[in-house]
Amino acid sequence: MATAIAKKPTAMAKTSGNTEPRCAKLLTNASIAGPFILPSPTIAMSETETPVPPTQKVRRRAFTGFGLAMVGVLAFALFFLLNFTTVVVSGPSMLPTFKTGRRLLASKAYWLVGNLRHDDIVVIREIDPNAGTGYFIKRVYRLAGEKVDMVNIPRTWKLAQGEYKVPPDCVYVLGDNREVSSDSRELGPIKLSRIIGKVVVVR
Repeated sequence: MATAIAKKPTAMAKTSGNTEPRCAKLLTNASIAGPFILPSPTIAMSETETPVPPTQKVRRRAFTGFGLAMVGVLAFALFFLLNFTTVVVSGPSMLPTFKTGRRLLASKAYWLVGNLRHDDIVVIREIDPNAGTGYFIKRVYRLAGEKVDMVNIPRTWKLAQGEYKVPPDCVYVLGDNREVSSDSRELGPIKLSRIIGKVVVVR
C-alpha cells in the first residue's frame, strides 16, 4: 500500500510538467492573433469627435426652421410694402360703385396683377400733395393712342381740332358718377407716372 501511494505524486508531477508548455503555446498563439481582432466602436472614434445629443440636434433643426420662417415673413412684408397701397374712398365721384369710407387695395406690380386695361379702377396721385387726401380714384376709359368720343373729350378741346387721341404714356379716366366727377374731361389725360396702382381688392 505504501508503494502505491508513493507512485501517484510521480504521475501528477509528469502531468503538471507537460501542462506548462501547452499554456505557453496558447499564450503565444493568442498574442499572434490579437492584432487581427476588430476594434470596438469606442476605440475607432477619434478623440476629437464629440457625439451630439439628440435633443440638441432637434433644437438646432427647430431654430433653423424658425429662422427661415421669419426671413420669409420679412420678405413678404417688404414686398407688400413696396408694391401695394391701401386707400380709402372719399367723395361721391365713384358712386354707385364705391361709397365714402370704402377701403381699397391697389397695386402697381403689373407683372403680378396685369397691365392697365379698359374699366380698370386706378388710384391717381394729386399734383398737389396737400390737396385733399393726396390721391383720387377713377376708372380707365381710354389708353394711350386711343380715340375719345366727342361726349367725353376734354372741355378745352375744340371740335375744329378734330378727333381727340390720348397722348403717349397717359390714360384717360372718368368717374362712375359722371355728373359730379372731376376727371379727364376737366383735368386732361393722366400720366402713367401719377398712377399709384390699380385696385385689386375691395374691403
